[in-house]
Amino acid sequence: MKKNGLFQLIIFFLFFYGCSSKTATYNVNILNEIPAYWTTEIKLSRFNDNNWWSMFNDTLLNNYYQKFINKNPDFLSISNQLNISKQLSNIEGSIIYPSLSISNVANYSERNLTSFGFSDEILGSGESEEQQNSNANNDVFTFESGNFGLNLALQWEVDLWGKLLNARKAAISQNFATQYELKFLEFSLKAQFIKFFYQTVEAYQQYELALKSNESLLHIRNLVETRYKEGLRTSIDLRLAESSFSSSKIVLENRKIQYKTLLRNLEILMGKYPSGKLLISSSMPKSLPEIPIGLPADLIERRPDIQSEIKKIEAAGYKLAQSKRDRLPSIFLTASGGTSTDALKEILNGDYTVWSLASNLTVPIFQAGRIKSNIEINQNTLDIAKSIYIKKMLMAFSEVETLLFNESSLNIQYEEIINNEEHALATYELAINRYESGVSDLITVLNLQQQWINSKSKKI
Repeated sequence: MKKNGLFQLIIFFLFFYGCSSKTATYNVNILNEIPAYWTTEIKLSRFNDNNWWSMFNDTLLNNYYQKFINKNPDFLSISNQLNISKQLSNIEGSIIYPSLSISNVANYSERNLTSFGFSDEILGSGESEEQQNSNANNDVFTFESGNFGLNLALQWEVDLWGKLLNARKAAISQNFATQYELKFLEFSLKAQFIKFFYQTVEAYQQYELALKSNESLLHIRNLVETRYKEGLRTSIDLRLAESSFSSSKIVLENRKIQYKTLLRNLEILMGKYPSGKLLISSSMPKSLPEIPIGLPADLIERRPDIQSEIKKIEAAGYKLAQSKRDRLPSIFLTASGGTSTDALKEILNGDYTVWSLASNLTVPIFQAGRIKSNIEINQNTLDIAKSIYIKKMLMAFSEVETLLFNESSLNIQYEEIINNEEHALATYELAINRYESGVSDLITVLNLQQQWINSKSKKI
């Protein structure tokens, strides 16, 4: 019967655990007035968004993107953070399970009993005359003892009210919230890398445009210089041409600095030494992919940051339920079993078995308002989580609606920019011809040259 005591107690624990109350659930469907369609009419398409960056059809971008995924320090740390979150959830969630430990005892001691006042007759009882004489000569009387044991201990708080189960559910929901946040961060890093790549491409094209502008103004300066030497133009034209050409050099150097800075930052994102020698694409994508099909309600399931807020609401709800159950009694059960003997060889002998069973009931009576305050805190935390969820959802809807609306406007603007750049170039070329013919003045030529460069820059 004694040998089966620990096993019976474990069965008793499992029985109570199966009878414990479950967790409370909370409705997180807060926004009920989500429209069925976006307010901006758009042409939707289906595509696999797992490899959305490949739709730019940029081989160099695809190559750099893989290097970014494999070597970017921030991106690599996300996997470690995910693992940390999982382990923290395991630690916090393990509270519902019993704590089982095994220990052993091995004590051996030898004591000198002379200092306790025992006579040599008492201590020498049963010894031979030769042994007694030896002890008498040495004036040393010793006592040897040993204690060996092997013990298995079990501790568990019986979760009759579901308090610990709510704590575990809260830890799991918080872990999911963290994972969703990290997934959103991972996606954001990917998107930022693509944007940064094409910002660098733009900086390169702006640098090339500055080169072209410098060459154009050099041509004008040389033309004015030639005509000045022929006596056909005044020194004012020459100095004005020199000034414009000098200004173009300043712009060119600034464009070079911007381009090299972005290029080095791009190299850092890829985990490379920032040498500023990375090869970059010379052109932008000719067309952008169409917007993927989806409805406003789908945004809730597709965006990890929204899912994270939902899980935070769940976690706050479970913590509130847990804090309310702190008012109820807590039952702690402990059990231990093992052996205890003065001979090491008998440590596994069942005849030396020792065991114990104990229970402890704790009922909170006076806590100076601690439990009530904790409930209020968790209730406010839940309300805050709901408010943040609503705010995040409205911001997400606003982002999509704004971008859908802006896309149509940007397409119209881009068409007009192309038209403006073509007319500006034609006007500038006409002004150069008229200047060479002596019909137009230099200020008109320089103004039209600058208008063409500005329209070309806007187009980029």
